[in-house]
Amino acid sequence: MPKLAFVMAAEMRLFRNCDRFLAFAGSQQVAIATFAPRQNDENAGFSSYFHKLSTLKSLEVKKLARAYFKEAQWLNAGYIPTCEEYIKNAIVKKLARAYFKEAQWLNAGYIPTCEEYIKNAIVSNTFMALGTLSLIGMEELITKNIFEWITSEPSIVRASSTICRLMDDISDHEVQQQRGHVASIIECFIKEYGALKEEAYVKFRKEVKNSWKDINKALLRPTEVPTFVLERVLNLAHSMDTHFQDEEDGYTDSTSKSKDVITLLLVEPVNI
Repeated sequence: MPKLAFVMAAEMRLFRNCDRFLAFAGSQQVAIATFAPRQNDENAGFSSYFHKLSTLKSLEVKKLARAYFKEAQWLNAGYIPTCEEYIKNAIVKKLARAYFKEAQWLNAGYIPTCEEYIKNAIVSNTFMALGTLSLIGMEELITKNIFEWITSEPSIVRASSTICRLMDDISDHEVQQQRGHVASIIECFIKEYGALKEEAYVKFRKEVKNSWKDINKALLRPTEVPTFVLERVLNLAHSMDTHFQDEEDGYTDSTSKSKDVITLLLVEPVNI
């Protein structure tokens, strides 16, 4: 399995577990600390998940999981990490803070403004992290400048993350709210502007189209970084069209059209 597939598997597990378990008191310890479980820690059930990841046989997942615990070790040892080490941990730290912000909102019953929500959500959906992590291990092709570019949240990366967040929210916000979830962009828009649900759908379908325009613009004049770097970000956005086509949650719902796509790809024979 390609390196990016391993990275995506680990990141999506992180996303879904935080999505499910961060709504408990004391989650700040999980979000701000290094995720290292301690004796008698009331959050040990959650933080032990990351330790379980580190025991997996896959070298890629193992490295990713261990990165969550490195920062405190570096500080105590006075160690200066490499660029790759630093980026891995910076990404995780950023994700943890975004998840904690959502937990704060949920526990307080707070519905953020659309601006507040999007600023946090394009981080918490993990697409920014995935785009960056997909470059790790390609030292012969990736320079420090490229890492600095992609972690600076350029327009194509923000556009890809926005597509992910909006398409996901449009497709499954009602199901999420039924089980107790932080407000989606739909609820934020309705509350902030006194709008109808259908008006919110129209608004954010348009925003998805605008984000695709931003991606196309970046690809037409790729001057800052090599094209293959931009293509990785592009393909993440393409994955949303696969999993959330026709505004159906094909990522979570096993009966969705994604099942047919996977069957055609991996099960059905190809006629030659």
